[in-house]
Amino acid sequence: MQITIKRRGGFAGLEEHLAAVDVDTLPKPVADQLQEHVTHLATLSAQSPPPVGADQFRYEIDIAEPGAQPRTLTVVDHGDPEQPLMKQVRAILDLVAGKP
Repeated sequence: MQITIKRRGGFAGLEEHLAAVDVDTLPKPVADQLQEHVTHLATLSAQSPPPVGADQFRYEIDIAEPGAQPRTLTVVDHGDPEQPLMKQVRAILDLVAGKP
């Protein structure tokens, strides 16, 4: 599985490439945690209302898996660090960046 994470938006309409990883190259415990967070994020995203607000940051997580259609999960940062979707995005970023 390939995961690419971008951040877009804000007042200036920025676009940042934050991370990219081939999950198959990670140690199994890290790969398993990453897969778990992506699955949880996908479930939460499906239950959330569509993003609103042109000036907010959006995190786009592109997921490419063998034998499956590529998909993109979009999460809007509403500025609440306790927002469940943003917690999952941060956990994914931390794993990809090698942070504990």
